[in-house]
Amino acid sequence: MRRIVGLAVPWVLAAAVLGGCGSSNSSSSASSSAGATNASAGTSSNSSSSSLASYQQAIQKGQAPVTYSGPTQPNKAPAGKSLTVVTCTEALEGCKLLTLGTVHAAQAVGWRSRVVNVTDPTQYDQAVRTAVAQGTNVIVLVGIDSRLIPGGISAAHAAKVPLVSIFQYNVPGPNSVDVEVSPDANVEGKLLADSMIVDHQGKVNVLFMPDSEFSLPVHVLAAAKQELDSCKACSVSYAPEINFTAATVNTTLPGRVVSELQTHSDINSILVGFDPPSTFIIPAIDSAGLKSKVKMYTQLGTTSALNFVREGNVLSADVGASNEWGGWAAVDEAIRLLKGEKPVDEHVPVSLLVSSNLPPKGQPFVGDSAGFKQKYLAIWK
Repeated sequence: MRRIVGLAVPWVLAAAVLGGCGSSNSSSSASSSAGATNASAGTSSNSSSSSLASYQQAIQKGQAPVTYSGPTQPNKAPAGKSLTVVTCTEALEGCKLLTLGTVHAAQAVGWRSRVVNVTDPTQYDQAVRTAVAQGTNVIVLVGIDSRLIPGGISAAHAAKVPLVSIFQYNVPGPNSVDVEVSPDANVEGKLLADSMIVDHQGKVNVLFMPDSEFSLPVHVLAAAKQELDSCKACSVSYAPEINFTAATVNTTLPGRVVSELQTHSDINSILVGFDPPSTFIIPAIDSAGLKSKVKMYTQLGTTSALNFVREGNVLSADVGASNEWGGWAAVDEAIRLLKGEKPVDEHVPVSLLVSSNLPPKGQPFVGDSAGFKQKYLAIWK
C-alpha cells in the first residue's frame, strides 16, 4: 500500500541531515571548483540560438497553465476524523502554505484539524509521538525527513495512524511514511537548468545551494545538474557549493552568498532548491551592488519570491508547485489510507513562472484555474 505518488525520479540520499549540512565545502558529486568546465561543453564556445532551440521550447512548454490529471474515481471521505499537521517552521513560507493547504482540505471534508509548528528539527520525533498519543486519526508531515522521526514512525505504525508526507521526497516503507506526495523534482530541475541555459546563451557558471534538511530541493538540484551536464552546446562550470540549513537563512547565509559572488566574479547563476532564502539573499546582493551580475533560480512559487520575479530583481525564474494543491492531495491520500485503500498518483503539476505568467501581485502560485479543489470535492462526496 505504501508508495510515492506525484513524482517520477529515483531516491537520491541527501549528503547530510542537519549535522554537517551547514558546511561550505563543495560536493564532489554536484560541483567542482570554480571555473572547471563541463567536459562535453568544448564543442561550441559560441552557442547559436538554433543549437539551444530545444531548451527554449522546453521552457515555453513549462510556462503553460497547469491542468488537473489527478484521481477522478469516487473516494468518499469518512466522517468525524481528526488530522494533525506536524510541520517544519512556519517562518518559512513554503512550510506555512503547505500547512494551510492541508488544513483547508481537512475542513472541506468536515474533519477536525490541529497544527504543530516545530521550529527545532530535533523535536520532530517527539511531536509525532505526541500526536499519536493524543489519538489523532491521521498525521500529515510537512517538510520533515523521515530519518529524523524513527520513534514517531514506530508509534504511528503500531497505532495504525497513517503518515502522509508532503513535498519532502521521503521514500515510503515499513520504517518510513506510508505515502509521499510531491511534484516531479526531475521536471523542476530540468526547467530551471533550461532557463539558465537560455538566459545565458549556453554559458553558465552556477552556484548551487543545497539544504539537505529538505530532500525535494536536493533532488531538484541533482536534476538541474544532470540537465546542464547533458548540454553539448553549452559551456558549464560550477562554483563551490554553499550548503546551508533553514536556521541560517536570515542570519549568516546572505553574507556567505555575497562573499562567494565577490570571490568568484564569473558566477552568473544561482540555484537554490526552495524559495524562502531568496527573501534574504537578494536584498544582500542588491546592497553589495551585484544585482546586475547574477540571476537566481528557485522552486516553490511563494509570494515573496514571485515579487522579485515581478520586479526583475535577480530572480529570473521560479518553478511553482502549488502548496495548496499539495495539501489537498495529501488529504486525498489520507482518506484512502484510512479506508484501507491503495495510494494513487496525485500528479501535482508544476509551472515555470517568469515575468509574463505570474499570479496576481501578492499571491503565491496556486493553480486555481485547473479547478483542483472542485475535482477533489467531487470525488470526496
